Amino acid sequence: MQRAYNICSFFIMIIILSHLPSHLVAGVIAVDKNGSRTLISNGKMKIEFPEEITIMDGSSGIITYYNPEKMVYTRGTAKEYCEVMSNLMEQLLGSVPDEYKKMMGLGDDKKPPKVEINAKGSGGKIAGFETEKFEVMADGKLYETVWMTQDESLKRELKPVMEILTDFFRCSQMMTMIVPVESTTEYENFIKKGFILKSVEYQNDMEDINEHITEISIEDIPTDEFIVPADYTQLSFSEYFRTQMEEDESFDVNEDQY
Repeated sequence: MQRAYNICSFFIMIIILSHLPSHLVAGVIAVDKNGSRTLISNGKMKIEFPEEITIMDGSSGIITYYNPEKMVYTRGTAKEYCEVMSNLMEQLLGSVPDEYKKMMGLGDDKKPPKVEINAKGSGGKIAGFETEKFEVMADGKLYETVWMTQDESLKRELKPVMEILTDFFRCSQMMTMIVPVESTTEYENFIKKGFILKSVEYQNDMEDINEHITEISIEDIPTDEFIVPADYTQLSFSEYFRTQMEEDESFDVNEDQY
């Protein structure tokens, strides 16, 4: 009787274990006001939007994009991504009138902006965490206001993915054809100091909320969260983003628009 009980208990345990999530690793889940989620765990970052999901692997330096609706994905290094996007943008701009290129300063040599970071004191609590407020100045003009927390648990999770994030900023000049504030040494050193919970950019006298975290939890995250589903089809960076551009009307460049 006891033997039968032990065997039964053993199989019950097997059933329970088989239904548990895959290996769990403590991490951070941040929910933005716009509904997107960012998961950070074990040196990986996952940014979720309904139409596309991005995974950055700090240990391998690989960036993965995948589209849940089309069940396709692409992956490669930040440098490879930026080289492909630069080529696609050059092809796109081939049909842009010269007067528009001149107006936008495309093709001109760009110098890095002079960046200064000014501490402005307490920024209050955001998502339950105390923050400090900073103003990012670019060439003497207010470029961005940042609310940053120095919470050690959040900083510890973010640190392993910082290198791939800065690599992405460094090469983004190839896509934008300007030298972004984010690629400067001053900005790179600044974002390594903490975890940004809110960011507002200022361009052409307009405010643009880049990030506004409303909820943060520190919990175990299944490693499967950072894996592309097995039934997705892999595409090259060029194939993946060319399709994205062709379907986005905002990339439809036509002389009649100017």
